[in-house]
Amino acid sequence: MDTYVVRSKTFLPYLVVAAALWVRWPIPEPLWSHIDEQILVYTPLGFWSGDLNPHRFNYPSLQFYLNSFLYYCYYLISHRGPLEGFLAVKYFVDSTDLLSVARAAVTITAVATVAVTMRIGQRLYGQRGAATAGLVLCFMPLHVRFSHLANTDIAATFWLSLAILFALRITEREQVKDYIIGGICVGLAGSTKYPAALVGLAVLVAAWRDPLRIQRVLLAGFTALVTFACTNPYTWLDHSAFLAEFSRMGEMHLIGDSPSSPISSWWYFLRYNLRYGLGLSGVIALAIALCCRPGNWRREELVVATSAISFAILLAFADSGFMRYALPLAPLSAVLIARPMSGLHGMRLAACI
Repeated sequence: MDTYVVRSKTFLPYLVVAAALWVRWPIPEPLWSHIDEQILVYTPLGFWSGDLNPHRFNYPSLQFYLNSFLYYCYYLISHRGPLEGFLAVKYFVDSTDLLSVARAAVTITAVATVAVTMRIGQRLYGQRGAATAGLVLCFMPLHVRFSHLANTDIAATFWLSLAILFALRITEREQVKDYIIGGICVGLAGSTKYPAALVGLAVLVAAWRDPLRIQRVLLAGFTALVTFACTNPYTWLDHSAFLAEFSRMGEMHLIGDSPSSPISSWWYFLRYNLRYGLGLSGVIALAIALCCRPGNWRREELVVATSAISFAILLAFADSGFMRYALPLAPLSAVLIARPMSGLHGMRLAACI
């Protein structure tokens, strides 16, 4: 019996990852698409002219560069003709195969996010917490739905999940390398989706008891800025265009022409984004988890909770209420739903990586 339990615990993470891949794989193609998917197909192809400036800053450029690399690898593997002919066909005839490549990359990133979320759950709540967090995110409607499509939100969620993981390592070990890697992950999150950089607050909370927190937080912040600058070079090489479009985007999505009242924004966020994003059972489980031991929040849990609160506030007061904007909350909610698991086997943290 003991051997069976050990083997179950060993294989369970792999089973969850396999299930996540099965429900997310974009074959056959999803019955719906998103208008922004075309941006992630045609903009990366534009770099092949030698001009690496995306000339659009409503999205950061990291995902464009990564997709451009994937498309070029696909060209080398699948096409024997000249590059010009390949580009002509994809631009003017049919780019369905490139869209499938982009969707597959998003799916793999989404599955990796499930794996990272399980690791976070394990560090906080042990094996049962890992299984709970992984299964919740594996079948969460919000995360599954957008894992089929080419978008930047899923990739940003992956990077912010990694940032949370290394923030937890900071609470345990307070080592310089964790600050540096955490800063890199924050920078990559912001380089994929601007609001995802809010996860930097997790590093700040994690460092709160570190005697050298000021110096190390500054190091993490500097690392994040350098990472962002290197992966989005035209935010400073073409800073005037970037600032103009970034400001216009902020006014459109955060303020809008006729901003709603805070009460109506919160109600929309709770009624639609959370209700249909997490599912009704997920919302109930999250409410129970947040009410569990209200006076006994550990420092490690506050790292996750702070990030969740910061993203929730941004979403609740923003003028745009697109469902995919709630994706940063997906892994954070999955981990918090696992919170009652910590009472089953004590408060001991999982072993460090």
